[in-house]
Amino acid sequence: TGGDTSKLSAFYSDTVLFAETGAPTLRGIAKIRVATAGVFTCCRYLESRVRPEITELSGRRVFQFGTYRDVIQPAGQSPITFHGRFSAILDRDSANAWRVTCLVVIRDSSVPSLSTR
Repeated sequence: TGGDTSKLSAFYSDTVLFAETGAPTLRGIAKIRVATAGVFTCCRYLESRVRPEITELSGRRVFQFGTYRDVIQPAGQSPITFHGRFSAILDRDSANAWRVTCLVVIRDSSVPSLSTR
């Protein structure tokens, strides 16, 4: 998304619930926008990878579980690599687009990166 909160928030429903290790639970797209704007102000995403391990479809809902890896560089610091797991629920909206309605992110580790690849 290149640090664009509008592009990022397009993936979420208006009533999204977002929970991440070490952070308050966010409810609603407005809170997602504020939180991501803060992250994009202080940090640069160098890499973001998601590896789904389970994807189950039931009508207009998808459940997904998997792992992620993010490499983030805070301003004036060395990059940090984050590894963890996620669980997501996506629903089809009225325009028939998939939107994240619930996302739980469990950070397993964060370590200084020696290389950004």
